[in-house]
Amino acid sequence: MADVFRVSNVPEKSKARFAGKPDHLAICFWMWALFNAPSDEDYPAYAEKVLGEIAERGFNCVRMDDGAGLFCDIRGVPRGPVRWHRYARPYQATRQTSEDGCGLIPKRLLIFCRAAARHGIRLILSSWYYMHTNWYLEESVNAELFEGLPTVAGRIAYFTEEHNRILRLLRENGLLHVVAFVELFNEFENLKYTLTPEAGKITPEEAAAWRPLLEDAYACLKRENPEILFAWDSSTPWMRKDLIPRNADVLNYHHYYMWGALYGWLDRSLATGRLKDTEFPPEIACFLRKDRPSREDIVRARSRWGKIRAGFEWTPRMMLFNGLDPAKIPEVEKRIADSFDENRASFMGKLKEGLDIVMKIRDEILPGAPVVMGEGTSCCTCDKILFEEHSDAFWKMLEEQALLLRGNGLWGTVVRTGSAPVDISWNMRAESFRKVNLLFLNGAEG
Repeated sequence: MADVFRVSNVPEKSKARFAGKPDHLAICFWMWALFNAPSDEDYPAYAEKVLGEIAERGFNCVRMDDGAGLFCDIRGVPRGPVRWHRYARPYQATRQTSEDGCGLIPKRLLIFCRAAARHGIRLILSSWYYMHTNWYLEESVNAELFEGLPTVAGRIAYFTEEHNRILRLLRENGLLHVVAFVELFNEFENLKYTLTPEAGKITPEEAAAWRPLLEDAYACLKRENPEILFAWDSSTPWMRKDLIPRNADVLNYHHYYMWGALYGWLDRSLATGRLKDTEFPPEIACFLRKDRPSREDIVRARSRWGKIRAGFEWTPRMMLFNGLDPAKIPEVEKRIADSFDENRASFMGKLKEGLDIVMKIRDEILPGAPVVMGEGTSCCTCDKILFEEHSDAFWKMLEEQALLLRGNGLWGTVVRTGSAPVDISWNMRAESFRKVNLLFLNGAEG
């Protein structure tokens, strides 16, 4: 077991960038923090309210989309207010979503940062644009940032400058101290899904070409922002070593070690772009309404504001969760509970396996760099299925997770991905969030 992480023990070359940072980060994962109030006039009161709730639940950090891509266009011209929409209304894709709204993103980021400072909350700033944020935006923005930046080199250069703009704004307003660290991209290794209609892994040749571009971007960001930590973010513990920038300060990984065991039969096995509404297997179709939305209904709703681009294909998942028969939900939850019981003994082993992999990669590529689990555990994208909210055993395991990760040297972790003010668990398990977070922050002895 590694020693519990302490900021005072970071490598000497990094100490200045860690000045004033907490010893541990209990992370609230909230992708849509800038987008959840419909108007800029509503946003200050909203930000103050939710950051108070975040602090009450024991979180001292928020990992969020920072609005990169929405500050200036690709020519460097400042954007005015941008409009976004609840994704594929009236159908829902994830628990984390926004209502229809319009706002000036730099203004909102300043408001959020000021409220975070008042509540003692640090922020992990990241861009989800190519993976997820674009789902909610109008085509006028998306066409520019997809078709106008068709290469990896162009995207890296543009988002590097956007993050320099973001940090310049925070510096000018005395708010850099709220930043825990910055990620240039969320899950960069999945960027290829938005570059080509044929999803595929990054080849060794592509990695050899892209890694120097990333390292140049990180070097530029660090020169411009010597007070700020910059992280590499990966969707998996089994990350591509040949892609990780060797000048990153923090290694942030995601580990959904419960997702497949709990929801694979219902969810991930269906998340392909080619599944039709008539093709659900009998063991899934028995949980669906006869009048469920069709594939055409979902595609029509998804394409109302912009076209569906190559990328992660959520249409089948939306068909499934919006087609569930309410009367069958208890049976669905029981099957998930049975899966939890069947796999419970293996979960801590899977968590530790991923941790061991990450630490070995860290020691080889970024010796001494702090490690963070910025997403993970499970991900139920349907707010009708409440196994996790109902299960005390599930939350007991999250307490074990917090202690294991703390004891093995992690700087920060989420409780689980579903841990934000818009999640249905926010009020149902408020005290559970607090308990898990305090275990990670303070240890079993409090």
